[in-house]
Amino acid sequence: MPEFKEINFFLSEIILPVMRDLSPERLMYQTMKFKDNRLIIHNRQIDFNQFKKIIVAGAGKASASMANGLSEILKDRLDTGLIVGLEKQTINNPKIKFIASSHPQITTKSLHAANSLLSFLKTNTTPESLVFFLISGGASSLIARPAKFLSLSQKALLIKKLSNLGADISELNAFRKRLSAIKGGRLLNYFSPAILINLILCDVSDGRISNVGSGPTCVDYPPDSMILNIIKKYRLAEIFDKNILRKIIKRHHSSRIIQYPVLNLKIADNNLLIRKIAQKFQQRGFKKIYVENSPESGSTEEFSTIFADKINNYCHSLSETEKPFIFISGGEHTVKLLKKGKNGGRNGDFLLRVLAKIKTPSSPFMLISASSDNRDGNSNYQGAYIDSLTMQKAKAKKLNVDFFLTEYKSYEFFEKLKQTVSFHSENNLLDFRILIIY
Repeated sequence: MPEFKEINFFLSEIILPVMRDLSPERLMYQTMKFKDNRLIIHNRQIDFNQFKKIIVAGAGKASASMANGLSEILKDRLDTGLIVGLEKQTINNPKIKFIASSHPQITTKSLHAANSLLSFLKTNTTPESLVFFLISGGASSLIARPAKFLSLSQKALLIKKLSNLGADISELNAFRKRLSAIKGGRLLNYFSPAILINLILCDVSDGRISNVGSGPTCVDYPPDSMILNIIKKYRLAEIFDKNILRKIIKRHHSSRIIQYPVLNLKIADNNLLIRKIAQKFQQRGFKKIYVENSPESGSTEEFSTIFADKINNYCHSLSETEKPFIFISGGEHTVKLLKKGKNGGRNGDFLLRVLAKIKTPSSPFMLISASSDNRDGNSNYQGAYIDSLTMQKAKAKKLNVDFFLTEYKSYEFFEKLKQTVSFHSENNLLDFRILIIY
């Protein structure tokens, strides 16, 4: 077995190969193929001879890469398309227009992108069209069109407040659907193809495709009881316009009945990411591997306690014949912000909290926590790592863990110790954590 106690081993031999294998562009090739002008996708066959126009549209952090893969498969069959994504992303096919929008905050770019997408769909779709809609995480802010009873700035403020208060993704998406003219399936009101195929990269812990990007083309309506519980839980009536809150509660879902078939296909999710990481460890000769199959969802405070206990228990209980031992999990934690942070993120915050809670370990260990997309929080990194020597190094540099936690500067801490993690990724399949006990 190769030397594996350096972070560079895990980056070059495990993480980077997995990210290449799961690039959205490659996932398109793995998902579908053509035979006799029939598209074979997830064991379904779609006869292209019945359509007069083939259209690609979508929004999300991974949708540009998805579109590049899909356009190579469709080739000359593709007629036109429009994708909304992040700055610096590009589309290889000139038939597909690309609009760069804003993330993670909603801005006027989000409204412009949503309006452009609506106009494109209205103009180009007919009852004889096949539309591929490529949806991935990030679409909630990349395309935004508020309901008539509130402004764009009011919507942005409410979502930001909820996020800062520690609301999880299901709670945030419930509100987004109530606040939006296009989320929760409402985008379907604006176009009428023969068939709509939703190709979805799932970045939500509960696995519900209607929560990916707040589900612009997946019909879902959060119940009134859920909305009321969120308002009460986060005491929104004390900090936000009560008239707006009343309208959110009373808002009813559109009664429109979709008159055309919608096919929802999940291309990849966090479980696939975690399984691929485990497979890479197996291929590299590791034997003792445990995979947590259920994506984690909760606060960094809650899960840092769980992981600190795991480290303490594993370090003291594992025999030498059981080492090296690998524990792999995924999901997404939330951070409750009491002030505006700089150079922080949920993975960095999680690791600092674990570091503060672990006892002096009896065995060497390393814990990596990182995002599968382009960065964690408002940092320039995907993640970071801690190991048996991190606290010793921090004390030598007179770095106080509590200070960096309360100031939400987790990555400033890891920068000073040179323990940040960066790698190229075009994906968005939540976070992953790798614990190694040597």
